[in-house]
Amino acid sequence: MNDPALASARQAWRGAEARLYPLAMTNVDGYQRALVIVAAISERLRAVATTPEDLLRCQDEAAEHVASACDATGTSAHGLDVDDLFGSAAAARDRELAAQERRVARVIARERARAAGSAWADVHTDALGRLVPELRLHVDTGWGLLTTMGADETTGTPVLVVTTVQVDLATGDVHEQPDRVVHSVTSADEWERVARELQADVR
Repeated sequence: MNDPALASARQAWRGAEARLYPLAMTNVDGYQRALVIVAAISERLRAVATTPEDLLRCQDEAAEHVASACDATGTSAHGLDVDDLFGSAAAARDRELAAQERRVARVIARERARAAGSAWADVHTDALGRLVPELRLHVDTGWGLLTTMGADETTGTPVLVVTTVQVDLATGDVHEQPDRVVHSVTSADEWERVARELQADVR
């Protein structure tokens, strides 16, 4: 979803987390109360926000969600910012929804590839673009290559981190394996070379 209003809200929610959680260093009581309230708000949002659009609409009732969470837990929000409390909970719920969307996308991609007679399914994300899939999945076994953005430990230069994983074919959940292989590459061409080498070992 590329709604500018949602993009703006997400930026605000991340900012709320950045302001709220450092309280642990300066105000232990406030931090502990914030955790309780944010957890209660998050639970409410799971019930009422099942899409990003739902979550965005909940923003208009931020104060009500905070008040209800305080009442439900018997916790005071004194000295805590209402928008930061709601925003932190919204950021957490937004990540949950994004993770669920990715799981569904993996299952759908696998089903489509299998129906087309393909041995492999690619799942792309906006972050990586169309040249490099976030996940390349072996349709029959659930073996996969997961690619994320990272940084070179020495230079800080952006790199693509390629990790072998196992995907639950029913749920789309990704599980790291103890013997996983990890590669760092710097281009789409290098990624494709590494991917071909690793795929060649899959039966």
